[in-house]
Amino acid sequence: MAHIRRKFLLDEGFTNLAWGKEWIGLIQDLYQLERELANAPPEERQRRRQEKAKPIVDQLKQTLISQKHKYRPKSAIGEAITYALNEWEGFARYLDDGKLEIDNNGVENAIRPTKLGAKNHLFIGSAEAGENSAILYTLIENCRALRLNPRDYLEYVIKAKASKESEELTLAKVQAILNPTLMQAAA
Repeated sequence: MAHIRRKFLLDEGFTNLAWGKEWIGLIQDLYQLERELANAPPEERQRRRQEKAKPIVDQLKQTLISQKHKYRPKSAIGEAITYALNEWEGFARYLDDGKLEIDNNGVENAIRPTKLGAKNHLFIGSAEAGENSAILYTLIENCRALRLNPRDYLEYVIKAKASKESEELTLAKVQAILNPTLMQAAA
């Protein structure tokens, strides 16, 4: 949704249109619902989204369909409408799965440091070094997503690798060992 909304906001006049103000207001309602559901279990998120968000999502799409013929395809709003309708099915999947987020901003924020360093990484040395860096970035960001200190995880794995099977060293299993209070709170 963040990308869809952003395309419309590139046209400075969009929010001056009557339907543009309403459309952005409905998106704000969707994000308000997501804030309310932030700590809810996936089943509750899915149920409430179906109940509250789905009618709004359907209304947003119908508005785009009804407005599409009013704008030249190459105008900023015409391109935004086309983009939104092309991406709509993928966006709307979040309604059916409480584990999905309304947008991918969290992931984009997590990978931003990697993306910003992309030019520097062109000179990383070798394909193997690039692959090793990708593995480390993935481990670190997954640790952060699970609220697990990456250093603690890596130290534990290095010490335990000789005596434990690799299945016992997954992030989720090590998280339960290193941070049991967090795991109890999530249950």
